[in-house]
Formats: sequence, structure tokens, C-alpha cells
Amino acid sequence: MRIMVGRVFGIFWHAMREGSSRKPKGWLAAYVSILSLLVAVFEIYVNVTGHLDPYVHSMLFMSLMLALAFILQSPSKESKGISPVDICFSIAMICLAAYIWFHRERLLVRFPLVDELTPLDLFFGAIASIALLEATRRILGIGMILPVIGIIVYVFAGHLIEGSFYHRYIDLRTFIDSMIFTINGAAGVPMRVAATYVFIFVTLGAFLERSGGGDFFYKLATGIAGGQVGGPAKVAVVSSCAFGMISGSPTSDVATTGSFTIPLMKRMGYTPVIAAAIETVAGTGGAIMPPIMGTAAFLMVEFTGIPYSDIIIASFTPALLYYLCLFVQVHFHSQKIGVMGMPREQRPTVLDAFKDRGEFVIPLTLLVYLIIQGITPALAGIISLAITIPISWLRKDSRMGLRMIIDTQITAVTRLAPVVAACGAAGIFVGGMSLTGLASKFIALINALSGGIPIVAVLMSAVVLLILGLGMPVPSVYVIAAALIAPVLTKLGIGVFQAHLFIVFYCALAAITPPEAAAAFTAAGIAEADPMKVGWRATLFAIGGYVVPIVFIFSPGILLMGSFGHVVWAMVTSAFGVSFLAIGVERYFRGKLGILADLSLVVGGALLLIPSLITQILGLLLGGAALLPRLARERKTKLTASLR
Repeated sequence: MRIMVGRVFGIFWHAMREGSSRKPKGWLAAYVSILSLLVAVFEIYVNVTGHLDPYVHSMLFMSLMLALAFILQSPSKESKGISPVDICFSIAMICLAAYIWFHRERLLVRFPLVDELTPLDLFFGAIASIALLEATRRILGIGMILPVIGIIVYVFAGHLIEGSFYHRYIDLRTFIDSMIFTINGAAGVPMRVAATYVFIFVTLGAFLERSGGGDFFYKLATGIAGGQVGGPAKVAVVSSCAFGMISGSPTSDVATTGSFTIPLMKRMGYTPVIAAAIETVAGTGGAIMPPIMGTAAFLMVEFTGIPYSDIIIASFTPALLYYLCLFVQVHFHSQKIGVMGMPREQRPTVLDAFKDRGEFVIPLTLLVYLIIQGITPALAGIISLAITIPISWLRKDSRMGLRMIIDTQITAVTRLAPVVAACGAAGIFVGGMSLTGLASKFIALINALSGGIPIVAVLMSAVVLLILGLGMPVPSVYVIAAALIAPVLTKLGIGVFQAHLFIVFYCALAAITPPEAAAAFTAAGIAEADPMKVGWRATLFAIGGYVVPIVFIFSPGILLMGSFGHVVWAMVTSAFGVSFLAIGVERYFRGKLGILADLSLVVGGALLLIPSLITQILGLLLGGAALLPRLARERKTKLTASLR
């Protein structure tokens, strides 16, 4: 019996695994190029003019992107070539887009769940549901498809459950109507955000990267940190932080910047595990670093109604604390193992970076300025994109011609396929929770288990978020958590902004946390290291990321909330707190008293992060007493050595 169950489970697990990306050739390559350009022209036109209903816009965007996804992603890692099934799925999605377009007026005025769906509506609704599930499985695998299948099973079988989780009977017609023909399902908030902000900023990032912006960030980071203790690792931190500001995807940031920072760190004396772990944490920080924040900031705007400019301004300090903690850990770890800075001949200066590629500061500066001035993020992104191309013409080696512009746009569109699948699947998940009332039941469950104690509920929510994030992109986890976790926290009196930013942080940290640490696995592949060892070491390097969200939940001063004095004090104590934690967990001290000193720093850092004046002063004294004598001895040793 156990053997049979094991085989069935193995077959199911294999069937749910994701496929692999592929590059079509011949007429299919031309098909992908034409469709990608069609999507690009359509998206830029709609986002500039705004002359299309959000439901129609979302459904057309999803259909066309899925048509591309079935050509670009294989059904399994073992499959060879593009099959007739792939082509049929792709054509079906184009037909769905045409059906939505020609029936848009009727679909917009009908009353959902009241006006009957036509047989053709039901047919295309079923096709859309099946295609979305299959695309999600191909692109994101079991981590995303299982929760969606789970909610669908609950929708149709929940009426058979007795007790608190019972819901009324829901038939197939009602499910298709809610999930496909309303804004509560696949065309909900996640897809609307993907079709507006995400498209624009992914495109902007692709053009900045292709025209030399990535090279500028690397040279700038090398000029800032390359000559310091642990220079190569600090370059990884600074460059990943800078690149993450325009990308915001943990896995892609690690793959992009890690391809040159990880080999550099290994050459300078870091072990493969340490090099990969540092890059994992540095790259993952892009998902919480303004202005893009892995597209989660745009989702926060839709879910909370908080202006985008307010979100990115308030989020800046927590993101800096995350990188400060990593930077301090890297410094003291490098000092402990004796890795110094990069040789002068191997690193450009900051001036060199601005001489070579300084013009790329203009589009990013303009982007932030326009957003702060109240311009919509989508329009600000389009304006920044519009000046990026002519800026590339200033230098011959970065000049973008028509062919390169088309290729870059195609690259940007194809990069969006995973996001679109994730957003559509997340829309189905959230729509299923709304249809069955599961969200309110989950809130009651967490409140009951936590006993209404805020810190217990916060810690339970953090664990749930890390579990939800197993193998799932940040945007899709955020959407699900915004419906499940945010109401739990706000019901306990926690502010809406703190609750949602807390969710964003822990959604990103799921890319680091084993066992399904996507960013760590990517870095491990580059470094040729054990993925699990990289994941656990990265978790230690990311200690600041785990504690900072809990800090701003109970001490919103670091989110610029409160009086000027309160904000300054919160920033100072938090900076010292994460720094003490960073030094303590790195086991910087040696000798018999080393463990006691490390423990004092960890405890002192934790006390500094508690919003109480007494504990903060005690933490500062405890950490300072452990650290200052050691630093004074090191300074005296260096001074003596220099006098000799």
C-alpha cells in the first residue's frame, strides 16, 4: 500500500513540476517577435491614453501574454521542441483576446452572477481557466499551482465540510463567471498592476540594462566600496542594491549581478558558499528597495489606497537598514578571514563610473522626481523610458539602433510571462477566497491561536508568509497575503501601511529561506556550491531583514511616522541595533570571552530594537561595552604598526 501511495505521489509530483524556457526558431521565432511587439505597442498606447476599461485591458494583456508563454515555456524539462498542443494553446489565447475585444461592450454592462453567460462565454471561460492553470504549472511549478488547485477544490467541495469552514454550494457556471468575467478573479488587482506598472518598469529596466546602465551601477559600486576591507563582497552589496532599484526581482537580480560578483569574490578568497550567500541576500534586497520594490509597491497602492510617493519615501529607511546589516556583516566577516580591498588597478573610481556611464543617472533621477511631484508611476516610467533611448545615443558603444530596440522590447515582454502567470493565478486564489469567505475564517483562526497577543500574531504571520512564499514570486505571494494576513494584523490595531510593508518584506525573504530558496539556489549554481548550505548561510546574513519588519510594526518611527525627534531616535537606535546584531551573529570575537562578547552584542542589538527608552539605553550600553574595547585595541595595534 505504501509503495502504491509513493508511486502515485511521485507521478503527481512529476506532473506538477515546471517546464523550462526555450527559444523558438524559424516561423515560430517570427511569431513570438510579432506578438511581443504587438503587446508592447498595445501596452504603451493604453498606458499613455488610458482609453480602455481596466477589465478589458487586463484580459487582453493576460491572453496575449499567455499566448507567448505557451511557445516560450515547455510543458516539462524533458520535452523536446514545440508540440501541436503548445501551438493550440497559444492560438486559443489569441482567440480569447479577440472574443473579449469583440464582446467588450456586452461584457462590461452585464450584471455578473445575475445575467446568464452564453454557451460561448462558458466555453471561452473554461478555456481561459485551463490555460491559466497550465501556464502557471509550466512557469512556476508546484509551489504556485498547489495553492491554486487547493482553493479550487475548496470552492467546489467546501459545502461538504462541516463546521467553521463550510460554505454554500458553488457550481461551475458561478465559478467561471466570478473568475473570468469579473474583476474579482484572473483580471483582478494583480493582473491590472501587471498590465500597467509592472510592464512599464520591467521594460525600463531592460532598456537601462541593455544600454549600459548595469555597467554604470557596477563601476559606481566598485568605486565606492572596492578598496575597503572585503571590497569584492561590498561591491556585490552596493551593485545589487543599485541594480535592484530598477529590477526588483530577487532571482533575476542574483542571476544578473551574481554572474560577475560571485566569481570575483571567490578569486579574492571567499568560499563558494559565502560568496553565493552574500549575493543572495544582496540581490533579494532589490524586492524591498524603492522605487520599484519588486512591483509590490504598485500592488500596495491598489490594495491600501496609499499614494505611491508616500510608500517609496517611507520604505527607504527599512531597506537601508536591511543593507546596513548585511554591509556590517560583510565587513566584519571579511576582517575576520583577512580579505582586504581590491587592488587599485582592478577597480575604477567613482569619477571613472560617471565619466563612462554617468548619463544613466538622468532617467532614474527623473523617475523619482516625477513620482514625488505626483505624476502617476506608469506615466513617469514611460517618460523615463522615452529619454533612456536617446541617452544611449550619446556614446557609440552603447548606442541603441532599431534592431537593438526591438530585441530589447521583445526581451522585456518575454520576461513578463512568469509575472503574468503568477498574477493570474493569484487572482484566482484571492477570488476563490472571496467567493467562499475563506479570508474571514483564516483571520478568526489566527486570532484564536495567537490569543489576541500582537507579537504572537506577528510571528505566526511571518511563518505563514515564509511558507506561502515557497517557490512563488513576490507579487503573487503579496496578493494572497494581502487578503489573508493584512486583515489579521490590522484587526490587532497595527497600521495598514506597517501591515502591508511587513508582508512585502517577508514575501521577499522567502527567496532566501530554505528549503525552497529560489535566489539562493540561483546563486549556488553560479558559485558551484551546495544550495542548502547557501540558503542557511544567507538566512544568517539576512538577519536584519527578518527583524526590521517586526521593528517597524511596533516602532513606526523608521517609517517616518511621528515627531522629528521620535523619527531620528528610532533611526539611530535601529541602526545601532542591526549593526550590533550583525557583528554578534558573525562571531567576530575570539578567545575565551568571545562567546560572551558575541552574546552581549546580540542581546544589546535586540534590546535596542525594542521601542522602550530603558531597554534601548541598556542595549546601547551592553553592545558598546562588548565592542568598544575591541575596536580600541585594534586601532592601537594599527597605530603602533604604522609608527614602526
